[in-house]
Amino acid sequence: MKTSRRPRPPSAVYTLQSLAAATGVPARTIRYYIASGVLAGPLKRGRGAAYTAEHVARLRAIQRRQQQGESLAEIRAAASGPAPAPPGAVWRHYHLADDVAVLLREGMPPWRAHVVLRHMDALARALHTPPSDSLTIHSHTRKESK
Repeated sequence: MKTSRRPRPPSAVYTLQSLAAATGVPARTIRYYIASGVLAGPLKRGRGAAYTAEHVARLRAIQRRQQQGESLAEIRAAASGPAPAPPGAVWRHYHLADDVAVLLREGMPPWRAHVVLRHMDALARALHTPPSDSLTIHSHTRKESK
């Protein structure tokens, strides 16, 4: 008895121009992102370069992160995974409630520290504790595990 296989629906394949149109990112910028390592290259290179829905999703994520103030270097670094903390890194301990604490490594970019502290204030208020100017702060050095 013969079993018939359903043909798989083809996944979306984009040319450079259709990728640019779908995301609103100019083709020249897409090429720059690929060259600088922010975006993976096409599946098929050359004249018939092929891009997928993953490229669309990644470009939209890049746009969102840039709107939030992140630089391309930070976006690239995040894509390659978190950088290990330097040995002997200083961590700040923020006690938000009896059962909630947050550790932040010193040396983060100022824009990120501002965003994190703003959200910690909101969390502290939601937990019915005083805002960050009253938060208990403890600095300590913590060795990173390898």
